[in-house]
Amino acid sequence: MSEVVLRAEQVSFAYANGRRAVDEVTVSVQSGETLALVGPNGAGKTTFLALVRGLFAPTSGRLDVFGCSPREAVRAGWVGVMPQEVALPTFARVDEVLRFLAALYPEALPLEEVVARAGIEALWRRPVHRLSGGERRRVQFAAALVGRPRLLLCDEPTEGMDPAARLAFWEQLRRRGTGEAARTVVFSTHDLREAERAADRVLLLQGGRVVLCDAPDRLRRRFGSRRLRFRVARGFDLRPVVEALGVPLAGPDAEGWVEAWVQDSDQALVQLLGWRPAVEEVLVEPGSLDDVFLAVMGWQEGQA
Repeated sequence: MSEVVLRAEQVSFAYANGRRAVDEVTVSVQSGETLALVGPNGAGKTTFLALVRGLFAPTSGRLDVFGCSPREAVRAGWVGVMPQEVALPTFARVDEVLRFLAALYPEALPLEEVVARAGIEALWRRPVHRLSGGERRRVQFAAALVGRPRLLLCDEPTEGMDPAARLAFWEQLRRRGTGEAARTVVFSTHDLREAERAADRVLLLQGGRVVLCDAPDRLRRRFGSRRLRFRVARGFDLRPVVEALGVPLAGPDAEGWVEAWVQDSDQALVQLLGWRPAVEEVLVEPGSLDDVFLAVMGWQEGQA
């Protein structure tokens, strides 16, 4: 049976002004799982990560990390953190920062492995103040790995990275060194495509509350529209198709391709079959998490 690394039960947190940033959040994360926290600005993602780090204590509810309090788990070295704000000693060199951190842990990951995993070989002797924003994030990733954490908390981890660096980051994050336990990852992001690619489950927060939590593919099937593409014969009148599908159509392009977004792709396919052979090569593609996000946010606003 997989170990429960993180367990939150009805966890709430309110600031001194009474604003409730986290509101009765319940979620559990298994060993080796990657959970993405998504939601609009102010949804409570960073505050929830701060609770898991032990920076704040919940106002109510129960929060355990490896069966103990978050602060105990952090003190034991089981938790690594990439905060959103890059806080590194400005005039120190990268190697000095990482050597200092390694000295704090009784079983630190060998620095050679840390450097290779984070892809910072070229930055090893460089002063921190000469690093770009993306390079600082890579160094902070290395700093989070030094203690050989079993749980890694990342707040917008790829912010400032170019596309190639983002892909390299996730590839390195999934790697595990010899003797390392399965690493569990909880990260926040505004990039829903990143959440879709990297996460086993996606937790959507709004106003501090959990709106939904599930695997990306199940969320797409449950809430997302589907992209419908089909080719039509030259001169074909699309007006009856628009009326039957009840959605706008884009096209046809130079090759006769038409595109539409539909909620019920099965019903749309049945309708399109009635126009064969003028309509052919019908393709159905799943929607993205962006579609899910927009659909659910619209539904939530309608319930308000």
